[in-house]
Amino acid sequence: MKIRTALLPLVLSLCLLAGCGVSASGTAANQGGVSMETGAAADVSDAAEGLGGTLDTDALSQQQTDQKIIYTAWLELESRQFDQARTQLVQALEQAGGYIESSSENGSASGSARWVSLVLRVPADQYQDFLSQAGQTGNLISLRQEQENVTAEYVDIEARLNSLETQRTRLQELLAQAQQLEDLLQIQQQLSDTEYQIESYTAQMRALQNQIAYCTVTVDLREVENLTLTQPSFGQRIGEAFRDGWVNFGRQLQELAVALVYGMPGILLLVIVAVPVVILLRRAARKKGPAAPRTPADYSAGPAYTRRPDQTPPPAEGQEPPRQ
Repeated sequence: MKIRTALLPLVLSLCLLAGCGVSASGTAANQGGVSMETGAAADVSDAAEGLGGTLDTDALSQQQTDQKIIYTAWLELESRQFDQARTQLVQALEQAGGYIESSSENGSASGSARWVSLVLRVPADQYQDFLSQAGQTGNLISLRQEQENVTAEYVDIEARLNSLETQRTRLQELLAQAQQLEDLLQIQQQLSDTEYQIESYTAQMRALQNQIAYCTVTVDLREVENLTLTQPSFGQRIGEAFRDGWVNFGRQLQELAVALVYGMPGILLLVIVAVPVVILLRRAARKKGPAAPRTPADYSAGPAYTRRPDQTPPPAEGQEPPRQ
């Protein structure tokens, strides 16, 4: 019996099994992430008891509490004693078992004010204690924290790695049994692709484990002469309101200028149409001539009476009208 005819169906079956294994692992990882995030251990336990079955609630609780969370924090500090504050910050980091990942510093003791920006990596179990100690090394201006739950991603990568390692073991067994050159090339190609995927997922897993095990804390420390008051006084609030009022007024003027620029074509068109109309109206008024002044007799005839310049005034009562 030729090994070639026997290996080809096995290779195809192996590929199908590997694909099904990866997809099933991904589905199981997603389901595990949902169950851990919803926290429905009590409901599952009650359902198991109602069906008369047994369920390892301790293992389920452990699975739910084993969350994979990445913590990140940003601190802004200031101090009048720059060297002392920085020394205390480094000592707190060493006591927590962390390390400095990167740093940048500017300024000098004899020149301008100094500042330093440190990116620190702190063990996750010492994260909160380090934040508390770091906030006491100087005047804390701001503190911002973020956390990202990567449990589903972690479980998915772990399941894919297990499936790929199983696939690699099967391919190595088939490679040892292959005798035909074509079969050897096909198996080696699949084995190479599988190892490449394993290396890629392994690198992702290591990076994820490092982010989970060590939290990232960025600290900005500035040297100042006067510390910033975290609770501003009434005068400071008035000054800030006055300053913000002028800033808003300037922004409104800018918006008005922008609106005028947008409306400039319409304004120009209106001027072009209105100027000739005004000129024509003025010419018509000049051709009509000025109106004749009214005499006292015109006013005596009543406000509704108007007389043309060539018309004689009406006769008074008891007088005869003038003859033409």
